[in-house]
Amino acid sequence: MSLPRNYSIDIIRYAFELKLSDATDEITGKATTRILCKTNDIRQIRLDLINKTTERLGKGMMVESVMYNNVKVDFKHKQDACSQKPVMILADPRTVLLADIDFR
Repeated sequence: MSLPRNYSIDIIRYAFELKLSDATDEITGKATTRILCKTNDIRQIRLDLINKTTERLGKGMMVESVMYNNVKVDFKHKQDACSQKPVMILADPRTVLLADIDFR
């Protein structure tokens, strides 16, 4: 499935921190992303993150939390997209947001 491109933002840097457990056979992680906001009227940010499903035999991600600039935000993770509403007012259209996403 191909999701529509969001021309209002640009991912300028990302890093993944992964923890592997032989005891539980589970991978947990954190994605840290720098997002350049190209406009100041962004109502939602959508990131493509594959959901864990039975069709994928339990493979995929379960997003546990999302933070922007160290502020926890509400999110929805469904149909291979994680959508969030930034909690801050974007006064400057060249604002860079720091997003931290915890997943398993």
